[in-house]
Amino acid sequence: MTTFLDTAWSSRGGTLFRSVVKAGARGRRRGLSLVVATIILISIAVTVSVAVAFWLGGIVSFHTQVEQLMGQNTVCAIHGGNWTIALQVKNAGTTATQLTGLFLNGHEVDTYGAADVGYTFVDEWATNMTQAETLRSGETLAMVVYLDPDRPDSALTSGTMIEVMLHSAGGLDYSTLVKLI
Repeated sequence: MTTFLDTAWSSRGGTLFRSVVKAGARGRRRGLSLVVATIILISIAVTVSVAVAFWLGGIVSFHTQVEQLMGQNTVCAIHGGNWTIALQVKNAGTTATQLTGLFLNGHEVDTYGAADVGYTFVDEWATNMTQAETLRSGETLAMVVYLDPDRPDSALTSGTMIEVMLHSAGGLDYSTLVKLI
Protein backbone atom coordinates (compact mmCIF):
# COMPACT_ATOMS: atom_id res chain seq x y z
CA MET A 1 0.00 0.00 0.00
CA THR A 2 1.31 3.43 -0.92
CA THR A 3 1.12 6.17 1.65
CA PHE A 4 1.13 9.76 0.58
CA LEU A 5 3.40 11.74 2.85
CA ASP A 6 4.27 14.61 0.66
CA THR A 7 1.96 16.21 -1.80
CA ALA A 8 2.94 19.36 -3.60
CA TRP A 9 0.84 21.22 -6.08
CA SER A 10 2.42 23.53 -8.57
CA SER A 11 1.92 24.55 -12.11
CA ARG A 12 4.36 23.45 -14.78
CA GLY A 13 3.49 24.16 -18.36
CA GLY A 14 -0.11 24.87 -17.42
CA THR A 15 -0.79 21.48 -15.79
CA LEU A 16 -0.89 20.42 -12.20
CA PHE A 17 1.16 17.54 -10.91
CA ARG A 18 1.59 15.76 -7.65
CA SER A 19 4.76 14.53 -6.05
CA VAL A 20 4.42 11.26 -4.21
CA VAL A 21 7.01 9.75 -1.89
CA LYS A 22 6.71 6.24 -0.52
CA ALA A 23 6.88 5.92 3.18
CA GLY A 24 9.36 3.58 4.83
CA ALA A 25 8.69 1.04 7.50
CA ARG A 26 8.55 3.69 10.19
CA GLY A 27 7.13 6.43 8.03
CA ARG A 28 10.45 8.10 7.12
CA ARG A 29 11.65 8.91 3.61
CA ARG A 30 14.10 6.53 1.95
CA GLY A 31 17.28 7.59 0.15
CA LEU A 32 20.89 8.51 0.78
CA SER A 33 21.73 10.48 3.84
CA LEU A 34 23.57 13.74 3.43
CA VAL A 35 26.70 12.31 5.09
CA VAL A 36 26.90 9.32 2.69
CA ALA A 37 26.25 11.55 -0.33
CA THR A 38 28.99 13.97 0.77
CA ILE A 39 31.49 11.12 1.27
CA ILE A 40 30.73 9.73 -2.19
CA LEU A 41 31.15 13.14 -3.86
CA ILE A 42 34.43 13.80 -2.05
CA SER A 43 35.83 10.36 -3.00
CA ILE A 44 34.91 10.92 -6.67
CA ALA A 45 36.57 14.36 -6.63
CA VAL A 46 39.75 12.97 -5.02
CA THR A 47 39.91 10.08 -7.51
CA VAL A 48 39.55 12.39 -10.51
CA SER A 49 42.15 14.84 -9.16
CA VAL A 50 44.67 12.01 -8.57
CA ALA A 51 44.13 10.75 -12.13
CA VAL A 52 44.64 14.26 -13.55
CA ALA A 53 47.80 14.71 -11.45
CA PHE A 54 49.31 11.46 -12.82
CA TRP A 55 48.40 12.46 -16.37
CA LEU A 56 49.97 15.92 -16.04
CA GLY A 57 53.03 14.41 -14.33
CA GLY A 58 53.60 12.20 -17.37
CA ILE A 59 53.32 15.15 -19.73
CA VAL A 60 55.70 17.30 -17.66
CA SER A 61 58.34 14.56 -17.33
CA PHE A 62 58.22 13.96 -21.10
CA HIS A 63 58.82 17.65 -21.88
CA THR A 64 61.58 18.14 -19.30
CA GLN A 65 64.03 15.68 -20.80
CA VAL A 66 66.83 18.00 -21.88
CA GLU A 67 69.79 17.18 -24.10
CA GLN A 68 72.79 19.37 -23.28
CA LEU A 69 76.49 18.81 -23.94
CA MET A 70 79.22 20.95 -22.40
CA GLY A 71 82.81 21.11 -23.58
CA GLN A 72 85.05 20.82 -20.54
CA ASN A 73 88.55 20.76 -21.96
CA THR A 74 89.98 21.21 -25.46
CA VAL A 75 93.71 20.90 -26.19
CA CYS A 76 95.49 21.14 -29.53
CA ALA A 77 98.97 19.69 -30.08
CA ILE A 78 101.12 18.82 -33.07
CA HIS A 79 102.78 15.42 -33.43
CA GLY A 80 104.78 14.27 -36.43
CA GLY A 81 103.41 17.04 -38.65
CA ASN A 82 99.75 16.26 -37.81
CA TRP A 83 97.50 18.15 -35.42
CA THR A 84 95.84 16.31 -32.56
CA ILE A 85 92.82 17.88 -30.86
CA ALA A 86 91.80 16.31 -27.55
CA LEU A 87 88.20 17.05 -26.51
CA GLN A 88 86.39 16.33 -23.28
CA VAL A 89 82.59 16.55 -23.44
CA LYS A 90 80.12 16.16 -20.56
CA ASN A 91 76.41 15.41 -20.85
CA ALA A 92 74.89 18.01 -18.52
CA GLY A 93 71.34 17.24 -19.63
CA THR A 94 68.68 15.07 -18.01
CA THR A 95 68.52 12.40 -20.71
CA ALA A 96 70.98 10.19 -22.58
CA THR A 97 72.50 11.68 -25.73
CA GLN A 98 73.76 9.76 -28.74
CA LEU A 99 76.51 11.43 -30.78
CA THR A 100 76.24 10.57 -34.46
CA GLY A 101 78.79 12.79 -36.16
CA LEU A 102 81.85 14.99 -35.77
CA PHE A 103 82.43 17.89 -38.15
CA LEU A 104 85.47 20.12 -38.67
CA ASN A 105 84.69 23.48 -40.29
CA GLY A 106 81.44 21.98 -41.59
CA HIS A 107 83.04 18.85 -43.11
CA GLU A 108 82.48 15.45 -41.55
CA VAL A 109 85.58 13.54 -40.45
CA ASP A 110 86.72 10.76 -42.79
CA THR A 111 87.32 7.95 -40.30
CA TYR A 112 85.48 7.03 -37.10
CA GLY A 113 86.87 4.62 -34.51
CA ALA A 114 90.47 5.32 -35.57
CA ALA A 115 93.30 4.15 -33.35
CA ASP A 116 96.47 6.16 -32.85
CA VAL A 117 98.82 4.20 -35.09
CA GLY A 118 101.66 6.67 -35.24
CA TYR A 119 99.59 9.38 -36.93
CA THR A 120 99.51 7.71 -40.32
CA PHE A 121 96.23 9.24 -41.43
CA VAL A 122 97.42 10.52 -44.78
CA ASP A 123 95.12 13.18 -46.24
CA GLU A 124 92.45 12.29 -43.67
CA TRP A 125 90.65 13.74 -40.73
CA ALA A 126 90.01 11.00 -38.20
CA THR A 127 88.67 10.52 -34.67
CA ASN A 128 88.72 7.76 -32.11
CA MET A 129 85.02 8.39 -31.45
CA THR A 130 82.71 5.72 -32.85
CA GLN A 131 79.85 7.03 -34.97
CA ALA A 132 77.18 6.09 -32.41
CA GLU A 133 78.66 7.16 -29.08
CA THR A 134 76.08 7.26 -26.24
CA LEU A 135 76.50 9.51 -23.22
CA ARG A 136 74.18 9.07 -20.25
CA SER A 137 73.31 12.00 -18.06
CA GLY A 138 76.39 13.14 -16.12
CA GLU A 139 78.89 11.07 -18.13
CA THR A 140 82.03 12.50 -19.72
CA LEU A 141 83.53 11.42 -23.06
CA ALA A 142 87.16 12.02 -24.03
CA MET A 143 87.90 11.93 -27.75
CA VAL A 144 90.79 12.72 -30.03
CA VAL A 145 90.65 14.23 -33.52
CA TYR A 146 93.58 13.72 -35.91
CA LEU A 147 94.13 16.32 -38.66
CA ASP A 148 96.50 16.02 -41.59
CA PRO A 149 97.48 19.57 -42.60
CA ASP A 150 98.28 18.41 -46.15
CA ARG A 151 94.69 17.37 -46.89
CA PRO A 152 93.89 18.95 -50.28
CA ASP A 153 90.59 20.65 -49.33
CA SER A 154 91.56 21.87 -45.85
CA ALA A 155 93.96 24.83 -46.26
CA LEU A 156 94.72 24.69 -42.54
CA THR A 157 97.72 26.52 -41.14
CA SER A 158 99.12 27.06 -37.71
CA GLY A 159 97.34 29.87 -35.80
CA THR A 160 93.95 29.47 -37.52
CA MET A 161 90.72 28.76 -35.67
CA ILE A 162 88.84 25.58 -36.50
CA GLU A 163 85.26 24.77 -35.56
CA VAL A 164 84.76 21.34 -34.02
CA MET A 165 81.08 20.38 -34.04
CA LEU A 166 79.38 17.31 -32.57
CA HIS A 167 76.01 16.25 -33.99
CA SER A 168 73.51 14.31 -31.85
CA ALA A 169 70.73 11.90 -32.77
CA GLY A 170 68.30 14.47 -31.34
CA GLY A 171 69.24 16.80 -34.20
CA LEU A 172 71.24 19.25 -32.09
CA ASP A 173 74.74 20.50 -32.87
CA TYR A 174 77.35 21.42 -30.27
CA SER A 175 80.40 23.34 -31.42
CA THR A 176 83.58 24.83 -30.05
CA LEU A 177 86.44 26.76 -31.60
CA VAL A 178 90.01 25.49 -31.37
CA LYS A 179 93.16 27.40 -32.32
CA LEU A 180 95.67 25.27 -34.20
CA ILE A 181 99.19 25.64 -32.86
